[in-house]
Amino acid sequence: MRTDVEKAIIDKITGMGFIDDYLYGISHGFYSIINKKNFVIKKELPQYIQNFPVFVIGSGPSLDKDLSFIAKNQDKAIIIACGTAIDALYHYGIKPDFFANTERVPETVQALETIPDKSFFDDIILLAADVCHPLTVNKFKYTALLGKADEPLYKYLIEQYPQYKSIQYVTNMNPLVGNMGVAGAIYLGFKNLILFGIDCGSVIKGKAHSNKTTLYREYGYSDDVIEYQSNEVVEGNFEKFCGTNSFFQMSVRKIEEILRLNENNGVKCINCSNGCKIKYTISCHSDQLVTEFDSKNKIDKDIFLKTFLNNKVTSLDLSEEQFYKLFKHQPIKKICSDLIEFISKKRNSVTDYIWMMEEISEHLAYLKTTKEQFLCSKCILPTLNHCFVIMTQALYLHANEDNVLDIAENIKNDIVDFLTEFPELFEKLPDYIMGEELKHFPNGMVGRDLSHCKAIKFPPKQNIIKQNYDDPIKEFIKRYE
Repeated sequence: MRTDVEKAIIDKITGMGFIDDYLYGISHGFYSIINKKNFVIKKELPQYIQNFPVFVIGSGPSLDKDLSFIAKNQDKAIIIACGTAIDALYHYGIKPDFFANTERVPETVQALETIPDKSFFDDIILLAADVCHPLTVNKFKYTALLGKADEPLYKYLIEQYPQYKSIQYVTNMNPLVGNMGVAGAIYLGFKNLILFGIDCGSVIKGKAHSNKTTLYREYGYSDDVIEYQSNEVVEGNFEKFCGTNSFFQMSVRKIEEILRLNENNGVKCINCSNGCKIKYTISCHSDQLVTEFDSKNKIDKDIFLKTFLNNKVTSLDLSEEQFYKLFKHQPIKKICSDLIEFISKKRNSVTDYIWMMEEISEHLAYLKTTKEQFLCSKCILPTLNHCFVIMTQALYLHANEDNVLDIAENIKNDIVDFLTEFPELFEKLPDYIMGEELKHFPNGMVGRDLSHCKAIKFPPKQNIIKQNYDDPIKEFIKRYE
């Protein structure tokens, strides 16, 4: 029997994507394009900038031991703060150059707004994918957005608008924000990475984040969640053992993959984090880097910012009218009606249902190869795959085939309901912002009642700030110790 930890982690790491995520991602990307946010272009940085040391900083518990080294050398490296690491850096007097973000959720900006000094963000560049939420995007004056390669929008726009081919894509940016920090740094063109607080677990039981992150320590947002709990032990970067779980280990594998892919491109990665061992990195304590950094020159961050903005990012010249046209004549209704007709046929055996799922998967896989039907089929397939996994489990769950077929029939009916409603959701593109869905559903219900399932109420908006805190550091002051 699997433990609750194992079950939750398996659910987290085996997600194939849901239609809602794709609709959000498309709409968020649309917002950033129409509002002239800057995207990363496929153009090399000047050679001397490529070779700058880059501190990729996560908020793992081992970060605290390296903060003094980072503070002392913050003007000698480009600093990428990953997620809540920006909270820890602010409170220690360290100014990042980039804020890396993975999520498309609106709650990210709540965490950022706990930082009292609003001018702190004035010269920090947002490093994120095109799926990033508009609230987060609007928090930053400067952006460096990448096309998320495994989502529909990036590939679709490449096919529709030749100028979009100049935009840089990103892979291996999930599941944790540290993955975005590492992958983003590499796709920007940096060669010399040094990791801090990218622990992907902990050598100290019960610790998940740096003590300097006020979000967890002062604002009551708990990091004692099931995804952070350790249920296995692996080799540590410095210690013999490190507690971790499958979710963290997926993050490790993604970091290893992006480093492996760029091993021959001159990318070097030092890992100062006291967490899991990461292949393709060089284990090194920060105090072993002191002599090297004492001899380094300071980086003129003002010149770097201007050079980066002038050479590596651009806004896109796509009008709102052009964008809306992309969604007006999609064959979504025909695709869904054809699928409903095929699925609704009577099946009399386990084999019949297996063949049904196989034929649908092959059909949608083919449609994804066509220019006209790519977007629709790409959006549909992940949700159907979830349903097919559940149906496959059900088909082999019971010894009694009659019971199995009844269960499969019920799942089939739910699929038909999904395909019936999906065109109605698709028609709302490209204006389907996460957290703003109620403008499309003023009755407060998610969608509408269908033949086999009833609409449910929208859940209340999540507030990650659980308690008040009067932060004494009202104004950011850079520290070098």
